[in-house]
Amino acid sequence: MRYFVAPNGTGISTNHWMTGFTPGDLATTVNNNPALAPGDEIWVLGDNNLFGVGGTYNLTAPLQISVPNLSIYGVFLGNETAPSGRNLRIDSTQYPTFFYNPITSFPNPSILDGGNANRVIDINADDCRIDGFVIAHGNAGTADGGGIHVSSSNNIRLENLVIMENTAGNRGGGLYLFQGFGNLMNIIFFKNNARDGGGLYLDNTQDVVSRNLLFNENTVNGTAANGNAIYAHNSNVPMFINNTIANNLYPNAASVYCDNSNVGFSNSILFPDNLVAVGGNVMVDYCLLGSMPIGIPLANITNSITGTNPNFVNPLPLSLGGIYRLQQGSPCVNTGNNSYASGIAFDLEGIIPRIVNGTVDMGAFEVP
Repeated sequence: MRYFVAPNGTGISTNHWMTGFTPGDLATTVNNNPALAPGDEIWVLGDNNLFGVGGTYNLTAPLQISVPNLSIYGVFLGNETAPSGRNLRIDSTQYPTFFYNPITSFPNPSILDGGNANRVIDINADDCRIDGFVIAHGNAGTADGGGIHVSSSNNIRLENLVIMENTAGNRGGGLYLFQGFGNLMNIIFFKNNARDGGGLYLDNTQDVVSRNLLFNENTVNGTAANGNAIYAHNSNVPMFINNTIANNLYPNAASVYCDNSNVGFSNSILFPDNLVAVGGNVMVDYCLLGSMPIGIPLANITNSITGTNPNFVNPLPLSLGGIYRLQQGSPCVNTGNNSYASGIAFDLEGIIPRIVNGTVDMGAFEVP
């Protein structure tokens, strides 16, 4: 079954937006809907002029996803016949204002807003997909996962997202992922905050693969806190491929903190951010690092560049107009490893092919 949702919709609708029926309300469609079944899809309208509606969904309680194999797609203009017809370009620069505004990163965004009062999404089911949203202003209070909280979910897919300005008093301001495995693709983590893992917290996970991710201005709080961008705890073989981790710089805290975890970083940029490992086995291959990692044997750092500027177009934080595309001549251009980029068709912004001139670039963006 396919459900259609628009801002200020009432009830539940299984009719296309173009039929003239009032699309359903998002919370009503997702939470405690006895009709939802594995394999169902929910299509969520974005901000557009076709229907004269905005794309913001103000949530007074988290979306509770407990049905397996459920797919929720956003960023619909309203005339698509398949999710592949959406315009999923994520503009990571000043679109349309001079200073970066992640709310407008998509041409017609679907914005799930927690109003700084509650978490945005809870997921407790296998094989689920969240694709094409701005996840904003979630607040988990003293708990985990301010934007998205995932508990024991296998084969989860989180794609084409901007996760921004979410908070958690404990772990995972933007995203907390517990146990399970899955794929993260084409995501900006921006200005999230938690005690540990301001952007992302992986807790006892297995084989989580993260591709084309940008972490910027995520922070932790507390003197003993760590992992402004990423905290991996007791996790086995999470892979971070073609990610850019920049300007997540809360004082005296590691930007990426690996705690008793076996983690792989490849084709990625950490600058000027740092990487710290305590226990476990961390491998770094074909990466640019702002400084030598702490707690990682030199033998585990291969084909990588340390202490060299990646030459971003603008190295300022995103909120001040930063642009993390690479300049021509950057040491990160054509210096990645193509085998790691297998299965990545385009870079983070969804326009430039992931491999140009025969060799993939490091980081989330490809130089044309």
